[in-house]
Amino acid sequence: MCGRMSKKPTQTRKKDTDIVQMHRIDQRYDTIRVAIKSLGWVVGFGLVAHYISLAFGRATSLNVSGAFSLLGDFKFKASVALTGGACAWACLERVLRKRVIKRMAPYKRKYEELLDSNRSSSQLKPDGTASTKDLRE
Repeated sequence: MCGRMSKKPTQTRKKDTDIVQMHRIDQRYDTIRVAIKSLGWVVGFGLVAHYISLAFGRATSLNVSGAFSLLGDFKFKASVALTGGACAWACLERVLRKRVIKRMAPYKRKYEELLDSNRSSSQLKPDGTASTKDLRE
């Protein structure tokens, strides 16, 4: 038997737990960094708007609020466009992922048989999809 196959499935190697821990630390650092950067942009934009309204008086304050409403309309349209683009990208990724799974399924079956010839295969269809009995209702 191969050395990796003899381990219990619930046992994890120290290297794996270290990698997961490093990934968690990295994700926390990224989250904090993005939050600080976003807060800086919001505070900076607010201060610029405040000082512009103080420098130019009441009429400019109304113009600045009009500019904010136009900016809000643009942000809404941009977010709708980005959402549509993200949905299209997700559909494309799904099609590409299914294509790769279909192409790699025979190799996976051969590899499983190579590792352990007594092991029963996962009963996947030849294209790599699950059988209808395995699908949830």
